Amino acid sequence: MSEYTKPYPGDAIAKKPVFTYKLSDQWDMLVYFGKYCFHEHPHESTANILCSIDLIPRKRISFTSVQFPPVFRKTHVDAVDAAWDEYSDASGLRYEVYTTKTPYGDNHPGDLNRISYGPTPNGPNHH
Repeated sequence: MSEYTKPYPGDAIAKKPVFTYKLSDQWDMLVYFGKYCFHEHPHESTANILCSIDLIPRKRISFTSVQFPPVFRKTHVDAVDAAWDEYSDASGLRYEVYTTKTPYGDNHPGDLNRISYGPTPNGPNHH
């Protein structure tokens, strides 16, 4: 971890490397660094920038009764394998809640997909 910006065997062919950690029986954590972000950064060299830290539930967590405060903006996302609503605030905190059943696992509409923290592509905290 201390030398995550140094070349690693296989980096040349890796598309979107990510560090994955099992935090507990309830949560996994994914750590994306800037050079592997899914959105663009305005910097020329992004290798040393943290893109996001994502918490992924290992078991279903229903968010059907969760009411997000008005500071969270809701955006709908349609992906190849599922759809979800993303609730984000200006600090870079995002909650993804499924709106469709997924073809894998036991997730249903209203279940939490992930909690993510990191800069948004066009948000006020985007560096």
